[in-house]
Amino acid sequence: MSCGTHFKFEVKFKEMSSDYLKVVLLKQGAQVRDGNKYRLTPFGVTNGEIISAPIESAQKLTDHEDVKTVYRVVFNSANINHAFVPGDTIGVLPSNNEDVIDEILARLNVASSANEVCELQILEGTLKKNPSVPKHLPPKSTLKKIFQNHVDVHTPPKKLFLKSLARFTQDPQERAHLEHLCSPKGSSDYTKLITTSGRTLLGLLKTFPSCGPPVEVLLEHLPPLQARPYSISSSPLSGKLEITFFVVVRDDGSKGLCTGWLERLIEEKADIPVPFYFRQATAFRFPKELPELPVILIATGTGIAPFRGFLQDLELQGRFNRDIWLFYGCRYKDKDFLFKDEIQEFEKSGVLKKLSLSFSREQRQKEYVQHRIEASPDFFEWILHKDASVFICGDAKTVVTDVRTCICQTVGKYCGASDGEAVVRRMESTGRLIVDTWS
Repeated sequence: MSCGTHFKFEVKFKEMSSDYLKVVLLKQGAQVRDGNKYRLTPFGVTNGEIISAPIESAQKLTDHEDVKTVYRVVFNSANINHAFVPGDTIGVLPSNNEDVIDEILARLNVASSANEVCELQILEGTLKKNPSVPKHLPPKSTLKKIFQNHVDVHTPPKKLFLKSLARFTQDPQERAHLEHLCSPKGSSDYTKLITTSGRTLLGLLKTFPSCGPPVEVLLEHLPPLQARPYSISSSPLSGKLEITFFVVVRDDGSKGLCTGWLERLIEEKADIPVPFYFRQATAFRFPKELPELPVILIATGTGIAPFRGFLQDLELQGRFNRDIWLFYGCRYKDKDFLFKDEIQEFEKSGVLKKLSLSFSREQRQKEYVQHRIEASPDFFEWILHKDASVFICGDAKTVVTDVRTCICQTVGKYCGASDGEAVVRRMESTGRLIVDTWS
């Protein structure tokens, strides 16, 4: 392809173009602009400054069947100048799987030019009002880098995108199928084929093999590749910035975008800096005021990550005079009890005054953290008579909902069911019940 030409699937589609973008190859030697500055940093601090830090060390915390694969990652802190406190989070900016991107670019017939520097420009004569290159796309880069680092190729495509793709589908039946999926009558089929199945861009192109859109159309419609938030699981006093995460594995065996990418970096021992930024602080901070009041920490699985930072910070400060009660749940005491030795040491040193553990798969009857809460009379005492603060960290759809219900019911046993809900709502409104969650 020569300088100034558009990338097209076939000559017969030359008259069909994108709505407002065009991709122009530049002369050899053209410089690529820093792509990271075009990546979105929602809820970022310090103007969303992106830090690139290689992984200094990584440890697999679980390595057994029937449990999630969990890693502890320590970042090299040489380029990290931002001060953080326990409870803070970072937004990790992942890259798409290179093999998937290569397959997409080959499918679009642009693989031969994928590593050449190109420029995104506005199409002359476009009818789009106030057109501009999307903010998440670097104006000068390569298609390979743009698709790897800037666009989301995994989120199921929206109906507007499918409607646009129908224009570039040769087979009449496939085109009619795409148009049906975009129509009001096709809503249930769209949900079944696209949304529920989690069909990705590559999966869609495979489902409709005669669909050959110009690459510009994809760049117009693909959403930005979003950052993934992770709780910092270390104290700044340790001199380390750490995160703890489990590898997401979907029903079809594929892995989560960010966790799968991080795992590949770890396994390959790749010397590739991980781009991330510090997110704005939330209320999920250990209370410094009224230090005599107790704190209850409730977590399951990797929800222990921020609490490990809390407890490590207190130990390094030599603060052992506060009543802290940790409820922690996982499947097995010897397979996925994260930071087991450290937590037991926190209890021995006095940083933890009480420790209540639940292992859901160690016995025939499953036991969860809420069962330990229900069986602990002191829980009510700490809530109502000692004004304890409660921190919950876990999955939004299961753990957090179930634990909140359990707290309402446990408190309600002593002061009336309706009053239990009122107590919890009052705790939420006054900052005594704080949740950090994911879904």
